[in-house]
Amino acid sequence: MSLRLLSFSVLISLICGFLILFSFVLFSDSDIFNPGPLSAGKGCIILTVDEFQDDHFVRESLDHLDLGTFISESSQEVFLDDFGELKKIPLYSFQNAIEALDPRNDGYAEQLSAFFVRDGKRFFFLPLDDPSGISTGKLTDQLVHLLEDIPFNLVILGEIIPSPFFLFFALYAAASVITLFLSGSRKLFVYNLPVLLAFGFAGIPAFFIATALSGIWELMREPLAELFAFRRYKRHFFDFSDAGIKSLGEHLRPFRLNIVLIFSLLVLLIVHSVTSGLPVIPMVFGTGCFFFLHYLALRIITRRFTPVSILSPKKTFSLFPFLLPLGSFYILSLFLALILPFFSYPARDKDALPDSGLFDVSYVVRPEDYYRHLAFQSSFSYTPLGREQEPVMPDGYLRYYLGEDGLISGGRVFQAGEREIPPFPLETLMGFLIHYYQDDSPGREKGIRDAGPDSVPAAKVFDMKEWIFVAIIFILMAASMLQHVK
Repeated sequence: MSLRLLSFSVLISLICGFLILFSFVLFSDSDIFNPGPLSAGKGCIILTVDEFQDDHFVRESLDHLDLGTFISESSQEVFLDDFGELKKIPLYSFQNAIEALDPRNDGYAEQLSAFFVRDGKRFFFLPLDDPSGISTGKLTDQLVHLLEDIPFNLVILGEIIPSPFFLFFALYAAASVITLFLSGSRKLFVYNLPVLLAFGFAGIPAFFIATALSGIWELMREPLAELFAFRRYKRHFFDFSDAGIKSLGEHLRPFRLNIVLIFSLLVLLIVHSVTSGLPVIPMVFGTGCFFFLHYLALRIITRRFTPVSILSPKKTFSLFPFLLPLGSFYILSLFLALILPFFSYPARDKDALPDSGLFDVSYVVRPEDYYRHLAFQSSFSYTPLGREQEPVMPDGYLRYYLGEDGLISGGRVFQAGEREIPPFPLETLMGFLIHYYQDDSPGREKGIRDAGPDSVPAAKVFDMKEWIFVAIIFILMAASMLQHVK
């Protein structure tokens, strides 16, 4: 084989691998390299308990976590006009501070309270600058100890999961390389290696993809070699005369089982891809590249002398131990997904949200709600009853000031809103929640992990589908061993 031809073949193989990778990035909902708008490291811990639990006790217990001060109903204050002076009233005692028909009740306290207590649950929030260092399992164990017998539900939003891809890809690449060394023809299989590695970006389902394609490669290797040899010694690839078809049939007769298994694996590959929710275009394109490179490699090899089989071959395929590395690492990856929550990437059900009530943005208190409340309370003493936010005088009241002699020396217009305005205390939390739940971004579903006595982390769900396909792989290997024994 010339150096130019070898270089060209390697280049085509690498280009195919890159294009498959690019198609996964382009057409997949999951983005491996960019965790989305939460990549700046913003996040939030949300804890829910029964609404009748003592808010003070839970929040004081949470302080022992040394993660920061949790935000809850008992930590909030609202403003109340005290006839010329603004007073801060604890949110939980606001209703006891005023009468039911008090016109100073502008509804903000109820709105704020409904954010923290609703649907039979009491919410506690902790905004995080860097959620990546927090272990859900460890945090859950601490909460079980701190909260004693109080049932709770824990959600971490915006979690930047320590990149599982590189750990997964290391296992996947190792299995693919070992498979190369166990192949019946390394010179042929090596051209398909970039394609198999590119499929690794599909996540754990990539193990079955690689196993199925490698199995098809092994099943096709000898039949295609016979066809290329047949073509080499015949004028046309297919001679449609009775003699030509009969001759071709005689050459392929020993490989009837191969052909049946090839179509079976193709059907299984399609079923697996659909049930795993893999993007169609990368799968079709990648599978096409795999077959194209197999054809190209055979063309290169058969440019040299290719012996023609005189006797019918006794071995038509050998799936064991060829597929053993991919099958074994497939099982290992599924066990790791059960043990390590982050290892399930990217096979995560983005619709499996931990608590639908938690995602109702209508309860979020916005900055304009806060500043409207502050403006109302600030101007209440200067507003006639029954009129909203309108001073008695168009330009406001006059405020007089005294001179050095102690007498009134002049006046200036006093505006009700000229007091120093405290910033919205929940701006960081509310801004994060609005951004996280309202923005239609690819990072929205990446940062959800749910844990607690009443919840099951998504990564620890036993994926029966993948285990069924694992069983199919080992059944095929066992059948291959029996075929060799016979």
